[in-house]
Amino acid sequence: MQNNNICSDCRWTSGNNDVDKFLQMTQSDENANECEIWRWIDYNKFKNIEYLAEGGFGSIWKAEWIDMPKEVFKICKSNQVALKKLKNSQEISSEFLEELTSNFQCCNKYVSSIFGITQDLMAKEYAIVLRYMKNGNLRDFLNQNKSLPWIERLWLLNSFIRGLKVIHDKGFVHRDLHPGNLMITESYINSKYKFIRLGDLGNETSSEAFGVLPYIGPEIVIKYQCSQASDMYSVGMIMWIISTGKTPFDNCAYDSKLAVDIFNGLRPKINKGTPQCYVELMEKCWHKDPSERPNAEMISNISESWVDGLLYDEKAEDSHMFLNAEQKMQDEDINEDLFSVEITHPEANVVSELLPSDFSDSVTEVQSILNNFSNQSLSLYHTNK
Repeated sequence: MQNNNICSDCRWTSGNNDVDKFLQMTQSDENANECEIWRWIDYNKFKNIEYLAEGGFGSIWKAEWIDMPKEVFKICKSNQVALKKLKNSQEISSEFLEELTSNFQCCNKYVSSIFGITQDLMAKEYAIVLRYMKNGNLRDFLNQNKSLPWIERLWLLNSFIRGLKVIHDKGFVHRDLHPGNLMITESYINSKYKFIRLGDLGNETSSEAFGVLPYIGPEIVIKYQCSQASDMYSVGMIMWIISTGKTPFDNCAYDSKLAVDIFNGLRPKINKGTPQCYVELMEKCWHKDPSERPNAEMISNISESWVDGLLYDEKAEDSHMFLNAEQKMQDEDINEDLFSVEITHPEANVVSELLPSDFSDSVTEVQSILNNFSNQSLSLYHTNK
């Protein structure tokens, strides 16, 4: 049975049989609406294409979609879209199609909407066409809103975790969680609060480690072992950003020395006045041992209970902690923590990138030295006993 959502002009083609088959698969659900199906969009259907930023796997551009479907426009309230041009994508690989499939399977209101695929006519690079988020990313939003009340901070956390839970429930790992990949949008329930849509998944099939160093789990730095628990380490760091509005370790280079320090337990300073229940959960997330970290469902349930408490039960113990923290934010010493500005190191790179191999080598070398020292100390102890 043909899906009525498929374009009536079925003569479209991307020029690549595998891409065509993939797009036809995404259009096969006859219950899907216009925002849930993916389509091939000719590059000449975009105008006013404007470069925005460089990402870990390509560049991000803004454009106007000339003939955006009416249903999509009705939801987006604009014909502006984002184009994520993928590096070295001139030739379609099985890995590329696997990435597209992973993203399609994680379609959800808490994950950035993808409308289809296009190809730059000049560079021949393929691009994913996404909903454009005019409010920017979490990092920019927090820079502009230093004194957010805790209810809004928790709303951001809970919406972000809901998106991650969708991805984990599907059996995937995001691999590239950082504030630049968390997009701010209007709340679908209450326009008073903003919420987060998770950026598209990282490169699921890559055997290399990549990301923004402070958000990368220590186990990835040394073993390149990515897991859902690695995502939870990133969650802990993002919780820290939500509570402080700052960038972790922004006063030092994101280099092998910092990688070693993080592996050995370095974590950013926690703001005075942060509710203890929040601190404890954050510290569990960034625990060095992946098996000690909570999962996305646990964080989702806890953060939702915090939001519900502040909205409906201010007498609850956790609500009391957040309300007290709210009051203390007015204190001068707390404000110094929130609004203090440090000079950002020029090598504190907040864009995802491949992790240099010397990071792992440096950590391994330090581990070896520490192990040798420990063994020598133990041997000396037994000799003198």
